[in-house]
Amino acid sequence: RNMIYVCEDDSRTHLCEPWMQRDAMGLYGVKESVETLKRDFARDICEDVHGWWFDMGAGWYDDPQILALFRRQQEIARFAYSLDRTKRNDIALVYDTESVHHVSQRTSNLVLDYYRTSDLGRIGAPVDYYFHDDLADPRMPDYRLYVMANAYSLTAAQREAVWAKARRNGATVLWLYAAGFADPGAAKRMDAANVSKTVGMNVAMIDKTFYPQFRVAAGGSPYLKGTFASRTYGELGRPVETGVGRRLTPQRFVNPGFFVDDPEATVLGRYADGRAAMALRETNGVKSVWCGAPVVQAEMLRSVAAGAGCHVYLDSDDVLYATADYVAVHADGNGRRTIRFPRACTPCEVYENRAYGKGVKSIDVEMRHGQTLMWRMDPAK
Repeated sequence: RNMIYVCEDDSRTHLCEPWMQRDAMGLYGVKESVETLKRDFARDICEDVHGWWFDMGAGWYDDPQILALFRRQQEIARFAYSLDRTKRNDIALVYDTESVHHVSQRTSNLVLDYYRTSDLGRIGAPVDYYFHDDLADPRMPDYRLYVMANAYSLTAAQREAVWAKARRNGATVLWLYAAGFADPGAAKRMDAANVSKTVGMNVAMIDKTFYPQFRVAAGGSPYLKGTFASRTYGELGRPVETGVGRRLTPQRFVNPGFFVDDPEATVLGRYADGRAAMALRETNGVKSVWCGAPVVQAEMLRSVAAGAGCHVYLDSDDVLYATADYVAVHADGNGRRTIRFPRACTPCEVYENRAYGKGVKSIDVEMRHGQTLMWRMDPAK
């Protein structure tokens, strides 16, 4: 769009006052501050977010180690922006600005804000963000997986644009909750039949307040290989902080609810009442997956991405950002991680300035909780 977005990265440090979330964010000293600043810088580099560190507290960054870090990050950024910045990710998160007018503010907060904060950076694979109108734009790259995050209002032409885009390379589309439920041009503007036309399988409505949490079904689908039969899916995977010292309690219910009633569909998950909460149907060269919950945990998204043929760097719920030349991991817990690269490379950690192997496709790394490592994926030679 020939536009630039500048993000005010006013990341807190150990030098903040307690009321500025210093304690809530676990910033006990300069070590935690440095690792947090590395994490946020990695997001800026990998997701093309242009930002500055904004000191709102008169001295947040007044530490020799932090200033040395900023100096090194400027060097990293200058080199990163000398490289080809073409997007080569496998997953597109697709949003709709019109649909926010058809749902409650609580639903939009859950899907558009809290979900990105809690889970979308933890699926072990990088994602790109689009509006659904971009799918009809020839400049938009092709992806292996399209996640239709809040496509609750779609016209027939907008529906077809999604399918046409996915048909180009036989991609997978993951539709969440009431996809296409509102159709401004349909005889009945809000109808389960609109959802059925959107997702390519028969979907029925539960016309009452409903809890859409579910468990995966047996059958060994490749879209479920990273999930667990005993876990309940269909909600945020972790608490969300408000930034003022308290945690949010996002809603767990929907109204209306939906379920799949289609003998041609493969059931991937069931609600507690036994009805199909998640299903797959392949039609018109597209693998369509529908899920009745507005959000699913990082683990489920990672599993669907792997089933769609996307490259997954990491199988744990650590924060991960990546682009064609860089991959960064911010550890959620202590232990060994296996990081898989999309091609053989010489991974060089940009702060340590040392290689973790030569011409390798994966590495095993011991990490401590809160640590950030960022590798430049240099050519294998």
